Amino acid sequence: MSGDHIVLLSSVKAANDLLDKRSRIYSGRGNEDVVKTTRWYFNGSVVTSDLPHLALNASIAFQNYSETWRKNRRIYQQHFRPDAVATRLRPSIEKCIGVFLRNLFDTPERFMDHIDESNVENDGLLAQVMREKLEDDNSAEEIEAIKDMAAIAFAASADTTLSSTGTFFLAMVRNPEVQYKAQQEIDSDRKRPSTRS
Repeated sequence: MSGDHIVLLSSVKAANDLLDKRSRIYSGRGNEDVVKTTRWYFNGSVVTSDLPHLALNASIAFQNYSETWRKNRRIYQQHFRPDAVATRLRPSIEKCIGVFLRNLFDTPERFMDHIDESNVENDGLLAQVMREKLEDDNSAEEIEAIKDMAAIAFAASADTTLSSTGTFFLAMVRNPEVQYKAQQEIDSDRKRPSTRS
């Protein structure tokens, strides 16, 4: 960022030595300029040069290593590691997929709208975690941290989901032979007995 010192490393080994093995000394995150430039939204407020602390505190991607960062990282890892997603979010994900496919079947010409829609009523991660935390009588600070992590997760995944699903549709339309082969594999797999337990 402007005004900051930048070190260019000429090898992966040097980068690993400095940023992995000695990360407490050398790695930090240049965040304030990024936040100001992108005007990152958080908790209904637009982040401007007058309010950079909102986004700096909000996004784990932009936080410098600190006790707050460690707490947010712990919460994020606790709820978004693969086994946690598989057990907690699978029913919500399957429900969303079912609604998406039903909508796609009814009005295929609106497929991008269906990808973008998020009006599915489901018992999402935030609701589940908040219920647990309220039952455990956790601090208001921890509950705010959970809300922050949910907002960050949503912001990180919304565009990715829209982009990857849209790209899949584009690839299928532009490559009918691949679409045909994929359909054959799906049909073949449906004839096999289920391996799920």
